[in-house]
Amino acid sequence: MAKKRTIKKAKRGIRKVAPPVLDWMRAKRDETICATRRTWNSRCGLYKVVESVGKFSEMGTIYYAIRTIGIEYILSKHRKRGPAEKVCEKDNAHR
Repeated sequence: MAKKRTIKKAKRGIRKVAPPVLDWMRAKRDETICATRRTWNSRCGLYKVVESVGKFSEMGTIYYAIRTIGIEYILSKHRKRGPAEKVCEKDNAHR
């Protein structure tokens, strides 16, 4: 009886590459009549996270994830800074 020929296929796994992490600069403070804001800009200049604390509203602290390409697009609103940064990084990975 003849031996069965077995063909070994090379395993070509898709190598997962971590998306590039955005670098954030120091926060810039801005104060108006209605709110106190801190803004973290990314080093590439396309994204920013804005912390807004309203003086007269009961909303508390809100973080906005913003993409700036000529016009500022609000990507999302959050209660914590970390998730807002992750939305910017996820949006950057898909560009």
